[in-house]
Amino acid sequence: MQALRILAKTWWVALMVLFCRAAAAQGYVVKLHDASSANAIIHEYGIELVDWTDPAPFYLFSIPPRRAGEILDALREDWRVDWVESELPVDSPGANTRSRGGTIPVVGSRSNLYDQNTHMLEQIGWDEGVALGGPTRTRVAILDTGIPFEARHLWEKSVAWLNTVDPGSPPIDEGNGFDDNDNDLIDEGLGHGSMVAGLIDQISPNSELVICRIADDEGESTSWHLIKGLVFSTLNEAQVISVSLGTPFEFRAVSSVVQWVLDRGVVVVAPIGNDSAPIALYPSANEGALCVSGVDDQDHRADFSNWSERADVSAPATGMASLWWDGTIGFWEGTSFATPLVAGTIAVGLSYCADLERDSLDDLLAETGDCIDELNPGYEGQLGNRLNFQRFVMRVRDEDDSDVVSLTISVNPFAIRGGTEGVGVITLSRPLDEALWVYTWVDGPGTTLGWVMVPAGSTRAEFPILTEWVGDSLGASIYVQAGEILSTGEFMVIP
Repeated sequence: MQALRILAKTWWVALMVLFCRAAAAQGYVVKLHDASSANAIIHEYGIELVDWTDPAPFYLFSIPPRRAGEILDALREDWRVDWVESELPVDSPGANTRSRGGTIPVVGSRSNLYDQNTHMLEQIGWDEGVALGGPTRTRVAILDTGIPFEARHLWEKSVAWLNTVDPGSPPIDEGNGFDDNDNDLIDEGLGHGSMVAGLIDQISPNSELVICRIADDEGESTSWHLIKGLVFSTLNEAQVISVSLGTPFEFRAVSSVVQWVLDRGVVVVAPIGNDSAPIALYPSANEGALCVSGVDDQDHRADFSNWSERADVSAPATGMASLWWDGTIGFWEGTSFATPLVAGTIAVGLSYCADLERDSLDDLLAETGDCIDELNPGYEGQLGNRLNFQRFVMRVRDEDDSDVVSLTISVNPFAIRGGTEGVGVITLSRPLDEALWVYTWVDGPGTTLGWVMVPAGSTRAEFPILTEWVGDSLGASIYVQAGEILSTGEFMVIP
């Protein structure tokens, strides 16, 4: 009964917000049957084009308030219009606690974050060698509040970006110091996107990123901003989209676009919600999206996590350490941060088998996850099995019939002080029966040993990188080659 009362209160508050915003709204999201009819519709109805998702057929129109009812009725009857709906609010699920960590410098290196998250990584069976990925680099889109200005390594991995909050500006996770939504909390969403991006980078360090800032510093967004991010990510060839936003209501516009994205083979991962209620928020509740619930460090349902038969998988959602908006370490909890653990795991799996059937992902997550029903009486079948990173990725690798061996190279730390040694790590996509000799070299202020051996039966070898003293920070490229197999990596040499 308590959960139902909480849910009723959540819906009532959300309904009041929707009513107040919709009453003042002049923005309407429209899907046209044919994009070529847009100009004619604008002229005939006297409406204004505010934005659109070229070349996808989704539009945001502004309609004069006094004629809104008349025009909307006509649009809904127009054969050229598939549907029309008000632009509505979509927010970051409220987290129970948020605290800023210390001033440990983490930009350019994941090692401090790995140290902070040791238990969480062990809980999901994360493996560094496996996490470096297979022969292809998966592209992951993050739809949130942006990423830290100081996180140079994230910007270098970003292949495309969008900012719907401040169009034309980079998607920086930053606040304005004001309580924009009058709830006595200033910049309450600040750092949310940074945390999500930092967790994906920890789980899948070699993935490319598409960064979409679709929520402001209060964690607030709209259905149109979410649609823009989903379409932009898909058009920029993201294979996985991590969306840590949600609403208890199903919006036809968002559901339609989510299906449009899924039909193009893109994986959508979203949180179940943090209301401690028996409901999955949308878009996680959309058919085909992956719905993530949250557990604590003992695999019990996190006390804030929602539950539902719609849940596909659970993941740790408490005590998370990740990047903060100012480049230090931050701590936060919520199903928003369980979501990137799942998204990152899927990204690693797809790097080994890019042709993996997307429709089978929920089954694979269930089959390879750890059943936690006995630890959660009363929630059986409503949290999903807890994510098991290594078991999932290994199963995906087994699904791949390819015998091709690939190798990847990474450097630890990413930023090496000139005149000192860093460590290069070679990782094979699978072990070989015989030792493999790999030639290594650096283009920049550094040298390697040259030949490095990966032992038979192993997938990993480390070797030293000796850097030269530099006056300014310089980028360097490192290459590894075995026969016709060539891989490259990047690192920085700093004064």
